[in-house]
Amino acid sequence: MLKEIEKKRKELGLSQVELAKRIGFSRGYYNMLVHGKKPVSDKLADQLQNVLQEYRKESGYGTRTEDPADCFRTADDVWNAGETGEMADEYIEENEDSIAFDPVEWITNLETRRKSYGVSQSEYAETAGINRSYYSVLLTGKKRATKKLLEHLEMVLEIFNPDKEMEILFDYVRIRFATTDERRVIEDVMNIRMQYMIEEAHSFYGYGRQYIYGDITVMVSPEHEKGILLELKGKGCRQFEAFLKVQKRTWYDFFRTAREMGAVFKR
Repeated sequence: MLKEIEKKRKELGLSQVELAKRIGFSRGYYNMLVHGKKPVSDKLADQLQNVLQEYRKESGYGTRTEDPADCFRTADDVWNAGETGEMADEYIEENEDSIAFDPVEWITNLETRRKSYGVSQSEYAETAGINRSYYSVLLTGKKRATKKLLEHLEMVLEIFNPDKEMEILFDYVRIRFATTDERRVIEDVMNIRMQYMIEEAHSFYGYGRQYIYGDITVMVSPEHEKGILLELKGKGCRQFEAFLKVQKRTWYDFFRTAREMGAVFKR
């Protein structure tokens, strides 16, 4: 299993130091895993695979990173679950409908609006759930953008539209769930695929570990009194807000679902 992971790591250009850091280990400990001096559990192997998948998405490596909507449980899977790693038929059919990048239309419409809204490329790309370097590649026309991705980017851009009607903007959310079942919170309440969250063996506020996606943090404790703590700061709120729009939900819908689960709204 580690040989396969090491092969994928090298293909992605990810260093052992960075991989170890993302999984919450020292490089020395990771080396012991690679050389068989420490056992590798199935759970740890899955975590390493998830970290590599997340890095693939961040770096814009391959076609899978094009659509952040793939992170949601409601979106169709675009990869086969088998070990071959071949693309599913649904994804191939979807990309047959992809359109070539049009520099004139894209720059004059989307880029002009982005600048007029006063939002940076970095903030825009991060809110859209894609890597800034990958966004730059789209702008230069070196990558093809699907209609689905363009629709998503258009929708995210409108979040920053200053001419929209005034609405409540959340910049900090902290919710505690009276459960120790992190999967239930992440998948059933937040509606995000568990496999796209990176698990870290440390956390804050006395919690033992946490799951992160960008600036979205879900802290976990085995103690029922602490339960599960969701914390969204400024960027995390914007990222989760974009997710809600793709899911065709509002903050109200999310808060109502959390309340039905007995959540306590800390802030």
